Amino acid sequence: MQLPRRKDFERMSGVPLRERLKQYKGLKETTQEASSPEEEESWAPPTPKADIEEDLEEEIIEEIEEEIVVEEEEVLEEDVETGGSARGSTKASNGSSKRCLWLLVLVVLLAIAALILALVVDWPLNDDSTREIAPTPVPAPTAAGPTPTAPTPTAPTDVSEAPVPSPSPTTLRLGLFIDNFVANITGYEVLEDRTSPQFLAAEFIADVDDYAPELLTIPELEDRYAATTLYFATLGDGWDECSLGDTTCTSPWLTGDHCGWFAISCNEAGHISSIDFSSDNGLAGSLPPEVYLFSDLEEFAIVDNMVGGTVPDTISLLTNLTALNLEGNDFTGSISPGICALTNTTLVELSADCEEVSCSCCTACEP
Repeated sequence: MQLPRRKDFERMSGVPLRERLKQYKGLKETTQEASSPEEEESWAPPTPKADIEEDLEEEIIEEIEEEIVVEEEEVLEEDVETGGSARGSTKASNGSSKRCLWLLVLVVLLAIAALILALVVDWPLNDDSTREIAPTPVPAPTAAGPTPTAPTPTAPTDVSEAPVPSPSPTTLRLGLFIDNFVANITGYEVLEDRTSPQFLAAEFIADVDDYAPELLTIPELEDRYAATTLYFATLGDGWDECSLGDTTCTSPWLTGDHCGWFAISCNEAGHISSIDFSSDNGLAGSLPPEVYLFSDLEEFAIVDNMVGGTVPDTISLLTNLTALNLEGNDFTGSISPGICALTNTTLVELSADCEEVSCSCCTACEP
């Protein structure tokens, strides 16, 4: 019987060692089974050559098995190296993911900090001088007669819809004072003229007046604004005495509490109740329509001065007025029916220069 030799094993190229070994052993068994019965029955003692062949065969198998072990160890080492590389790549990937996450958290924190900073910077100033003051509605006269003409111009009720004055305010405080208070009384159109008594009064109260922050009520602020407007409208800097800065006067205008100003008296509530320029003090210019803001005014006298223009119809809104004396001035036009209507209620004394001013209701006329 001819057994397979190593050359038969080597012919199985392209087949893994372990599989080739199985095929080789199978070839051996097939060769042995293919032996005829006659050969099995005619058994003969093994010859030295047969023993050599079997020894060679065992050596071949052992050699092949050693090669298989070496091959498997190499494969195992490659798997270990590949696995280590994969784990290293995974760790690197995890580290990169963590860095990205921390970077994202840092960006979010910076965005939040920027938002908070913007809110703090834009937060409005909490200053009493910039507080919003709602206008007090003008009281309507109770006397019978024609309805008096409203102050000119009529102020818008919604400040947000009002036009912005063309000359920008000189300070933030002045802008807030105009928007929240003065514009509702005077109107933006008049305030466009920076030489107008109304703008000068607003500018003085907002930027110069040290006493204005002491005012706690709307009527007090209205009295001060109206009195300051009256000062500039009658050319107060040219008065004979008690103008702003007059060191010889103990009670100059625009200094300290307006209840202590020359020719002004206040009631117990701290509101102006009397304005008495009953003698020449150099008043000129005209009377501003803002005099209607003296809501508690009872006596109003400007006598023997040089105030001209028309008598403002807004005086008819002074429902507490008992005496109005305008003699010895340069007024023109006529006393309005609205003012005359007050003579049916509170106004007891009304005098003017009837030759210069038409007055059908005056109680006394200066020839």
